[in-house]
Amino acid sequence: MAELNLRRRNFLPSPERVSDNGHYLFTEASDPQHGDVARIISPYILPSLTDSCKVIFFHHMFGYHIGALRVLVQTIESGTPQLVWEQQSQVGDRWVEVEVNLTRYKETIFQVVIEGEIDSYQGDIAIDDISFSSGCERIEEGSVRLADGTTPNEGRVEIYHDGTWGSVCNNGWAGQPSASAACRQRGYKQAVSSGTRYPGPSATPIWLSNVVCAGEEDGLLGCRRSAWDRAGSCTHSMDVSVECAGFRPSCPTVHMECLNGQCVPMDQWCDFTDDCGDHTDEQQCVSYPGRCDFQHSLCDWIQPDRDDVDWVRHSGSTPTSNTGPAADHLGDTNSYYLYLEASDSGHRDKAILAYPHTFRPSSNCKFRFYYHMYGRDVGYLRVFLTTSQGSQNVWELRGDQGNNWHRGVVALTSDRNFQAR
Repeated sequence: MAELNLRRRNFLPSPERVSDNGHYLFTEASDPQHGDVARIISPYILPSLTDSCKVIFFHHMFGYHIGALRVLVQTIESGTPQLVWEQQSQVGDRWVEVEVNLTRYKETIFQVVIEGEIDSYQGDIAIDDISFSSGCERIEEGSVRLADGTTPNEGRVEIYHDGTWGSVCNNGWAGQPSASAACRQRGYKQAVSSGTRYPGPSATPIWLSNVVCAGEEDGLLGCRRSAWDRAGSCTHSMDVSVECAGFRPSCPTVHMECLNGQCVPMDQWCDFTDDCGDHTDEQQCVSYPGRCDFQHSLCDWIQPDRDDVDWVRHSGSTPTSNTGPAADHLGDTNSYYLYLEASDSGHRDKAILAYPHTFRPSSNCKFRFYYHMYGRDVGYLRVFLTTSQGSQNVWELRGDQGNNWHRGVVALTSDRNFQAR
């Protein structure tokens, strides 16, 4: 079979585009021949012994002559791809999410190959948003494994460098602190013992020596050590081996782990509140659409002309007494929020804040916000979900809710592309 390239486009193949700025990969079926294939290959993956390892992606297969889309796995030992999932023929003009379980390969290191096969000219295949679950560990420079032990928690310490696994020499090894750093890197709490029980094969390089850890590092690259491939007089009879104990606590699948080890529910990640205690959950949030703290502007949100009044960006107390907040939801009088000034508005006037970008159908999309509804004559606060079939009121609250900020979470579930306001 001939090979062809996956191409990159910046809009969806569906007529109902979600974003003109997004990108995906597709096979251009007009020029290649029947049976030509395009492949994309992942980095090396080492699955967890305890958590499920899955590859997750979206595919779009729409056309009269759709060929096939496959997921294959090639292990580091055999190098021969094995078929683990396949979709033949079209599934309609829509994106479909797929999860492929790879846990059966937990005994080895592997790569995932996603392969599209061309049938004829009306057979473009697209893929988007590829990710791996938390039970899949990417093998990269400095990754550590335990080799040749009688149980998974013991063995020769091997470290990955320049595309090859190599051993670590016991010369200068700092004993228990260095062993514990190696065990923590493999997901264990601590080291039970350290020695030279499992010498490596002669063809295995000896990558490091004089590894000195303080005991708190989460991996060997955080310790003092020799340069790569400068092991001097070390031989494989001096290869470091360790025995580890106790899996480090891992967060449940509906949580994410902070740098300080705390587990925070996904719903509280990137919600403008330091739930971790070390700000981990609020540091990398650029992928959250519509996120805005209103400190400088309305961000991507708009106020349509068809409403009666506008939301006001403000800091500190609102002008009218006995209503409105005195600060933003974190208690900062210098930070901004939006509010509706009722004293200048008419009865039942409405202010609309809309997010103009469109979302794909999802069963796990949630809109999160903080609201303050305090005063004798407080009206309604509503959230609408809008599709091509019209708008639907999906959340509503009426009346005085006390002189406090409250957190709102609204599920935005739809089988069609939608917008929110």
